[in-house]
This record gives sequence, C-alpha cells and structure tokens, in this order.
Amino acid sequence: MTRRALALCALSLPAAAAAEGTAVRTNERLILEYHLDNGNRDETDDHYGTLIERLTVTGSAENLTAGADVNGEAFYSAEDDRHVNNARLERMFAEYTLGTVTLTAGDFHKQLGRGIVLSLRKVDELGLDTTLQGGRMLWAPEDHEFEVFAGRTNVSAYDAPTQFYVPEASDVMAGGSYTFRDLGFMNLGTYAYTQRLRVPLIHEAGFDHTSASGGFVEFPDVLDALAIYVEADWQGRKSGERRTQGKAFYSTLDLNLGGFSALAEGLLIDDVKVQGSAVEGSPIVFEYAQPPTLERIDQEFEPNTDVRGARLRLAYGFLDGNLSPYVNVMLRQNEPEADKPLNQLHGYGGVEATYQEGASRVNVSGGYRRHTQGGETTKSMKHGEIDLVQSLPGPHALHLTANEEFRTLNSRDYVRGSAIVGVERQRLGGLSVEIGNDTQKPREREFFVAGIITWEATDWLNLRTTGGSQRGGLKCVGGVCRDFPAFTGLKFEATGRHDLL
Repeated sequence: MTRRALALCALSLPAAAAAEGTAVRTNERLILEYHLDNGNRDETDDHYGTLIERLTVTGSAENLTAGADVNGEAFYSAEDDRHVNNARLERMFAEYTLGTVTLTAGDFHKQLGRGIVLSLRKVDELGLDTTLQGGRMLWAPEDHEFEVFAGRTNVSAYDAPTQFYVPEASDVMAGGSYTFRDLGFMNLGTYAYTQRLRVPLIHEAGFDHTSASGGFVEFPDVLDALAIYVEADWQGRKSGERRTQGKAFYSTLDLNLGGFSALAEGLLIDDVKVQGSAVEGSPIVFEYAQPPTLERIDQEFEPNTDVRGARLRLAYGFLDGNLSPYVNVMLRQNEPEADKPLNQLHGYGGVEATYQEGASRVNVSGGYRRHTQGGETTKSMKHGEIDLVQSLPGPHALHLTANEEFRTLNSRDYVRGSAIVGVERQRLGGLSVEIGNDTQKPREREFFVAGIITWEATDWLNLRTTGGSQRGGLKCVGGVCRDFPAFTGLKFEATGRHDLL
C-alpha cells in the first residue's frame, strides 16, 4: 500500500465510521510559546515565538482500524535556520483483523524482548517518537504467536529540546518473532531481525549492516508468589569484510510474599549497540534500542553498550499496605575489560504512605551515588525527593513535588533541584509555583521561578499557562536522556479530545 493510499485510508475513516455507526476519536494539542532570554550563553534560542500543532485522528469500522498524525510548527523571529516552518502527515496506519490474523500497514512501534536489540517507541516526556513504516502480519492461534515485519524507520521530524527540524534516517529493517505459551507455567519466545543503514556510521568503522537474534524464557507465576524472566541476545555488525559481535544477558526475579516484595535484576551487555544513520544536520543520534539500565526511571546513566551490573529492591507493606518502606541498591560497571573500568554504586531508600482513606499520599526518598575510576571518585551525588498530595477541606488538595541534588563532578561541587507547590481542585484545575536552582554552569542563570495555571475548561478541553523561567538540564526517562535548555518566557497549551460518534 502506498503512502498516499494509507493517508487517504486514515483520513477518510471518520466518514466511513459515521456510515457504519462506529467510534472516531480526535486528539489535538496546540502550544504557543514566546522565548525570552533564558540566561544561557546561546543567543540563538532567545526572543522568538513558536506555534506547535499536534492532531491525531483514530477510528474503526468493523474489522478495520486506522489513524493518522498531522503535525506542524511555525516560528516567529527565530535566528537559527534549523527552526523550520513545517506541516506534514507524520504518522499513519491501517490495521485489519480477520480471525487470528492481524495485518498492519503504515507506522507502528516495535520492541523485541526487553528492548536490548530493538526498541522503536514513543517517549512523550522527551518528545521522541520512532516508528517502523511498512507492514507486519501477526498470526495468534491459541497458545502461539507468530509475527513478521518489515519497513523503514520513521523518526519524528521535530526535536522537542532544541525545536530543530530533524532529517529522516530511513533505515531499512525486517524481522520476525515467535512466542509459545502452551506450557502453562512457562512462556518461550524467540526473535530475529536485520537492519541496513542508509548512511554508514563513520565512527563505527563504516558499519552499515546489523543483525540480531535472541530469546527468552518466562515463568509468570510460580506458586502465586514468584515471577522469573531470562533473556539472551546476540548481535553482529558488519561492513564488507569488517565484522564485530556483541552479546547480552538480562534477567529479573520478582517475589511477592504477603506484605514483602523483592525485585532483583541482572544485566550484562557486551558491545551491543543499535544506532541509526548518521544524518547531517540532525541534532540527535538515532538510537533504535533502549536496554534496561538498572537505574531509577528518572536517573542519568552512563553509556549502556558495554556494561554489567545488578540491582536489588526490597519493600514491606505495613497497615494493610498503607505504609511501605523500601530500599534499593544498584551496582554497575562500564567497560569491564578496560584498564580503568567505571564503577557505579547507587543506594537509596524511602517510604510510601497513604492516609485519610486514600485521599492523601506521600513518598519521601533519598540516597547516595558514587562513580569511581582507577581508584578515584569522578562523580558523586547526594539526593532527596518528596511527592506529597494532601487532601484539604472540600474538593481541594495541596500538591508538593520537590527534589534536590548535591553533586560533585571531577572535584567540582554544584547543586541542582526543583520544587513545584500548588493547590488543585478536582475537575477544575490548579495554581502552582515552580522554583528551580542549578549552579553547574558558571556565568549562567542559577535561580528559576515560574507560575503555572491549569484549567479543565470542559470534559474535553484542558488549558495550561506557564510564565517565568524553568530550569533545563539533562532529563531522563527509562533509559533515554536528552539535554533541555532552560526556558524563560510565556507558554500556553490547549489539549482537546473529541469522541465524534
């Protein structure tokens, strides 16, 4: 099916759905910004305006489901040529189900195993979205699941941190997977795929072809208390006669026994990396895999291509689970075969509590992190966090979220953190103040203050206004990190949802 045919199928679905009496949903997000001087040393990201539009249409008619994303950006008085006015059909798909067979054409996300050798997914908080644009067939008879897929990678043409235009990578992939669940207590799976780069990676000795395979065994419920997952992967990269190989191993053990819970993870990655084409003018390096990191979901991490480590989390629930202290310890070693491997230790603990019959909750945590290399400490961090929702009389609540980090990097001390405190009213909105601090970069702004107003105007329209300055820096979500510049100015966001039928 051609790109134009897919677009027509997706965009004409509302009319088809109306004829059949089925549901159609639209989601729209409009963002208006004006950037003032954010206090950094880059003058090209000040004094300009931005309009960002995001429209998603999805619907279904009998066995057919289709959808499309229409995105656009417009800039006012922007000095950097990489701020590009653009409107495009970003995503589109059509999916047809016939019995145990599902056929998909267009854009779809894809992950194999736990994402060590392939993970094309969407990370809203970082503005990242990579799909495979092509086709796939899924056959799922009882206790079995067969899938084949092929296409080219399709990255979002807009980079949220920099607001720059992103050229296409358009790397070709094809693969398949099989899962067997007929054993009752155990699931087995295997998968393989191959990738061809459009532009070879010069920094990787010109490698332009990657192949990977792997498999897993899973015990989802052992004696109603234990879940075990074990995965092993292999990868090969080559260009002509030049070849290199990598391997990976990952396992989890999740125990829940009464009020006690334990989670253990083990990770070994030996020279496994899945990168996209080195596209000139792109502000990012395309990563087509997001392996587990053993880190907290919001934690910065070192390169994750040659590492081994383990993590253990213990928790116990008191008072019918309303009070749960926990402790977490993580050990990682980067480049273990190097003369001076990087050793990482991160320990933290905290307590979660709910009270007032669940209307209020609090999570308080803190910990210590240290990196050592060649017997010397290269990085350290002491940190503390709190997330509090305190119910107030009537439909109101006080919400406080704060974190503070006392860091040392190469013998230099600095402090970084933020706090948001506000009052929220159910089904109406809230008023908050955000305060941030960052002393890492000399001669740049260290203190930030912003006001935030949210309003649930109707059951289908939410409005949000932010004015002031907000701290930037490295932001991480589940093994993906991006560096955001600080923001100073005024921002307005409107999010609407419509069920047409």
